[in-house]
Amino acid sequence: MFQANRKKVGKWEGGKVGKCKFANYIFFVYNSRSARVIMLQNVNYKKGNKMKKNTVLIAMAIALVMASSTYSVAPANDMFANRIIINGASGTTNGNNSDATLEPGEPCHIYSSIFGYEGYGSNSIWWTWTAPSTATYDFDTRGTSSNVFVCVYTGDSLTNLTKIVYNLRHAPLHATNGITYHIAVVGMDVTSTGQVFLNYYEEQTSPWITEMATTNSGLLAIAAPNGSLASLYIKVVVYAETRTNQFGYMVEMRYNIEFYSQTGITVTDRKGNVIVNNATPPGAGTQYIPMAFNGKTLTVYDQLNSRLISYKVKNEFVLLNEQPLTIEGIFEPILRSGSEILIYQFQLGFPPNYISSGLTAFDIKLKKEKWALPVQPGIVSIHSSKKGISSRETERTYNLNIHFFKKGNSLAKHNVGLPPRGRIEYCTDGKGGILYWTRKHDSWDYINSPLSYISKKGKTVFNNKTLTDSGVMWEHVEDSMKNFVTVVPNGASATLRSYKVNKEMEKIGEANVNNYRDSKFIGKEIMIKQSLSGQEGFIIYNSRLKKKWAESIAPGNLQYLDKGVFMREVITPGAGETNYHFKIFNKTKTLAEHDFTY
Repeated sequence: MFQANRKKVGKWEGGKVGKCKFANYIFFVYNSRSARVIMLQNVNYKKGNKMKKNTVLIAMAIALVMASSTYSVAPANDMFANRIIINGASGTTNGNNSDATLEPGEPCHIYSSIFGYEGYGSNSIWWTWTAPSTATYDFDTRGTSSNVFVCVYTGDSLTNLTKIVYNLRHAPLHATNGITYHIAVVGMDVTSTGQVFLNYYEEQTSPWITEMATTNSGLLAIAAPNGSLASLYIKVVVYAETRTNQFGYMVEMRYNIEFYSQTGITVTDRKGNVIVNNATPPGAGTQYIPMAFNGKTLTVYDQLNSRLISYKVKNEFVLLNEQPLTIEGIFEPILRSGSEILIYQFQLGFPPNYISSGLTAFDIKLKKEKWALPVQPGIVSIHSSKKGISSRETERTYNLNIHFFKKGNSLAKHNVGLPPRGRIEYCTDGKGGILYWTRKHDSWDYINSPLSYISKKGKTVFNNKTLTDSGVMWEHVEDSMKNFVTVVPNGASATLRSYKVNKEMEKIGEANVNNYRDSKFIGKEIMIKQSLSGQEGFIIYNSRLKKKWAESIAPGNLQYLDKGVFMREVITPGAGETNYHFKIFNKTKTLAEHDFTY
């Protein structure tokens, strides 16, 4: 199509241009993928000069000829319906994605809420391949100069695809004989264009290679809310291992943490009296660490035998119970004081199942497993450890699937459409309802979209609601269920605003904090941690952001224990030795202080 843009041109009158000193004739050549601008003529006219319509028609014809030489042609396999067939157990093909597009209904190719790939990608081109045998095949883009993702799908139409795997420049596929797979090579962004090479072959893997290893030694101490402390000196070795294929692409990764007990465990009561002195818990071996302690019961992790063991603390450690613990990848204790212990487990893979994770809750005496979420694909998040509210997030090509649980039992499932750019952030009302929004990274600031709220039964409570005074650059505090608290950082300070979770999302409180570091809910209260020159303090607010009490900024690291009890740890290196000071306190008083030198 052609369109003339006339500048200072009077209306056409029988081929004349009336009362016009000059005219620019610019013709735009359009197609569905590009626009070319061609300057045809820049002629000075004097009043009364005539211009025949034939002149314009000839100029338009010239434009057509000129445009034909610059017209952008989409690659043959731009559209899913026109994907190119490749065959065999190995081969190389090529194409060019410079003028490729994303067509309507195309899936979200490279969404990852953990690794920061946000959006649909751009400039996709397609191939299709049927596996000649059941084996692991690799698809890589050796020879391609731009940053492209390799995305592999199954399905019979563009709007009915299932993402199997995707990764930057290379994707390993565990293929099944006779199954047809569709491969999209997708630019990371609009600048990731040019010639594309796609290589495919059956994978051959190297032995495990240690990529990095760090070793740290120090005192590990776990405090109980009553002021007692269990401690030992340990060495921790953290290392990553990878395996590569025959062309050097990483095809598998695993992290490992090994604990080596350098001393036995010492238990002191709140008055500083030694209850157990430098003793190895029976049956714990040499690689163990304390996992939970409530003053009367101690739970340790026996790494060599992959089990938890509980002990009654008297003048010695008396074995109570043990539970096998299937460790897949890395694990971390989330809740480890009070009445139970909550273990988080995860392992890494390739997207979309880049993380498999799960939770297991035991009572602190290990009489039984209280509840569990098995290790499965997806990111498990804990929203309330005390209430056992958790979620599992899995991406399914067109939507983000979010499944809420309460102590391992299903609460609700939600499917949220993936955004063109950005990532989905969300929290829960504690009943299975979901509040969610889109967050994107823009000029080093996190820009948030308005909130949407879906009830447990899938009813829309509200859609795209802008919070009062919140603006668009805020962080969310996890997670009180009944209140939604935003934090707007501003250099070393921050403004907090609290909103009641309901249809109106009314603002119920606001507070300003200096030396802001981070924040979290502890029960019905909010702990705002402050930091200045390596020293820490905190302020405790109620849900309406009314200040209740504070711990002044001072040397040492702070942590919340349980039941309103906190601990400050101060480490002071000396000549050939290190001093450790632990202060255990609540709102009204210091419960205990402990000192060690190693």
